[in-house]
Amino acid sequence: MTIRTQLIATIVASLVASILVVAAFNMFTRSAFKISFTSYEAGKNRIEARLTYLADELPGRVNRYSLQAAVDEASDGGQVDVYVADESGNVLFRSAGADKTQLNIIGYFASRPDETGDYEGKPYARIEAGAWEGKPVYLVAEGRLKGELAYMIRDQPAKNVMLFLLIFIVCFYWFASRKTKKIQLIDRQLAEIAKGNLDVRLSTRDRDELGVVSKNINAMAENLQRQLAKERKLERSKMALITGVSHDLRTPLTSVVGYLDLLQKRAYADDEERDRFVRNAYSKTLQLKKLIDDLFDYTRLTSGDPQLRLQPLDLAELLRQLIAEYEPIAQERGLAVKPELAADALPLRADSEKLVRAVDNLLMNAMKFSDVPGDIVVRAGAGGEGTLYVEIENRGRPVSPEQEEQLFDRFYKADAARAQASDGSGLGLSIAKEIVERHGGSLNLKHRDGLYAFRIELPAEPANGGERR
Repeated sequence: MTIRTQLIATIVASLVASILVVAAFNMFTRSAFKISFTSYEAGKNRIEARLTYLADELPGRVNRYSLQAAVDEASDGGQVDVYVADESGNVLFRSAGADKTQLNIIGYFASRPDETGDYEGKPYARIEAGAWEGKPVYLVAEGRLKGELAYMIRDQPAKNVMLFLLIFIVCFYWFASRKTKKIQLIDRQLAEIAKGNLDVRLSTRDRDELGVVSKNINAMAENLQRQLAKERKLERSKMALITGVSHDLRTPLTSVVGYLDLLQKRAYADDEERDRFVRNAYSKTLQLKKLIDDLFDYTRLTSGDPQLRLQPLDLAELLRQLIAEYEPIAQERGLAVKPELAADALPLRADSEKLVRAVDNLLMNAMKFSDVPGDIVVRAGAGGEGTLYVEIENRGRPVSPEQEEQLFDRFYKADAARAQASDGSGLGLSIAKEIVERHGGSLNLKHRDGLYAFRIELPAEPANGGERR
């Protein structure tokens, strides 16, 4: 029910309540405004009723005897004098006790009621014309009036109007107080939200505009909460970024400085140990370079608007080449890469360099965190609704749902995996996800009991045949 409907219902209910209260008030207080007076209406009505009775009986009385009987009946036992006279006023029939033999017909018609209303003991007569035996006759009923005590209630319009208005205002205020309290509660809760208390939630039980407003306010508070949580998470991510970059860059750099210091001081026993120092320093330098490259690539992908150099390519052939490059590396680690690729070509338009980087990161991630010995399965084929998919599956150490949610976060490393891959930057999955999404696709993970399946879905035929941003 809308507020407008509720307002109309409130007004109607207030009006009905006011009318009922005023009526009840008049009923219970009528004795205070009762006025007594002498009423002659009963006597008048008796005389008029006797005359009406005789007029109704006249056509059916066919002889003098029956008409006389009707006249006697109309006299009501002698309480009313009843006459039947001709045009000259000669009385033809009269009731028992009636003593007039001549009537002044014109005087009866010309008589007027007493303006004073005081009929006590005065004669009161009514006359009516009729016909009997084909001749015109006049019917007269006459009697003396006797007053009876009666009462009337004096009207109090001013008091009734004032009482009506007072009751209406009280009832309207009472009926509307619930909505008023609801609005006041919303006002207080909005003030709390304005102070930053986003845990406040408004009641949405009302099925009117206030209920809709409350739902929208709750949705706004929830969105603000999510936005603040996201901003806090980004702030923590920035701190983690600084900490991660500092830690991941400092570790290999410290090793390089250490080895170079040993070489500079010629603190080696022989040429073989010197060569080992050089190899280690070179290895740490490559690791440092890879960390810097990953950081640079991620920054370039997530900031600005990097353009993709789209070109036609066969996804299946691209994966075969990558698998061929990774097979020797996988064998050294006790792993096997097993392709399950579609026999037909899988054409799409993509930036081959960046797409190779995304798949390369997923394959490297699978090799780092796979159980040894184990298999890495690479699948590719046509998906639904004009898409192609690439799925890389491996079995490794299970992670918690909380850790799984953070695997695509930058610089995130699951604690259980850090020991196995301490040289990682924690940016590989983030970079892969950014690249895939830049191509208009998606990268998702399905994980159950240590079985990981990273799935890339890409549009087979993008609408924009040129450069995609």
